[in-house]
Amino acid sequence: MNYFNNRIKLILTGITLLTSVATISGCLKKQDNIEPTPIAVAYLINAAPKSDSVKYYVNNKIANDVDELKRIKILRYTSKTQNFGLTEGSHELSLSKYNDTTKYIRKSFSFLRDKFYTIFVVPTETSVEFIQREEFTSVPSAGRMKIRFANFLYGSPNLNLHIKNVGNAFQDVEFKEVTSFIELTPNNLNFQIKNSTDTTQIKLDQTMGTFEAGKSYTIITGGNWNTSSGVAIPAMWKIIY
Repeated sequence: MNYFNNRIKLILTGITLLTSVATISGCLKKQDNIEPTPIAVAYLINAAPKSDSVKYYVNNKIANDVDELKRIKILRYTSKTQNFGLTEGSHELSLSKYNDTTKYIRKSFSFLRDKFYTIFVVPTETSVEFIQREEFTSVPSAGRMKIRFANFLYGSPNLNLHIKNVGNAFQDVEFKEVTSFIELTPNNLNFQIKNSTDTTQIKLDQTMGTFEAGKSYTIITGGNWNTSSGVAIPAMWKIIY
């Protein structure tokens, strides 16, 4: 049983019910049986320090989450959005600074019905770019959890994600690469980011807090490898599904 298919079904059920009620109430005179619109499900992860505090748009319509007072929540560096639904086909994503409407990045992606996608915002030399990834994974085995590693540390060599006192979870991961998932026993794990060709060079060393059985996580590293003045320092964080 596919983990993401199950999540999509739950999300689709809620969206379909809301869509069906609204559509049926306005169209009873036209037809009795109304097919819900097939959708894909996606969310954004902001892994670009140059894009801290931004608004994001889908087809030129602002799509940021809102708080209980209907105020727009800015999408900060290291954060993720809520899941949102998209009809099957091509959709344009874009970003603007929070206090501006000028889009400084735009890109269109194709989305297939009943699929689950992650859109990463990642750094380039002068700005940022979007990376789309269709998600595939299954439910972790009983008592286990899953992790993968995303290297968005600008200017980095290939990296190892090392678990202290355990060994390498991932090796030789290129910049902008997102690995597949592996299973581990949940624990308070201490992760290290190492240069793949010089493992004595440890860029980050931190405990990532509690991991739970039955869940899947992305361990992300971002910022800049070269810590000169005026650039974002290296960072590491986890995103839970």
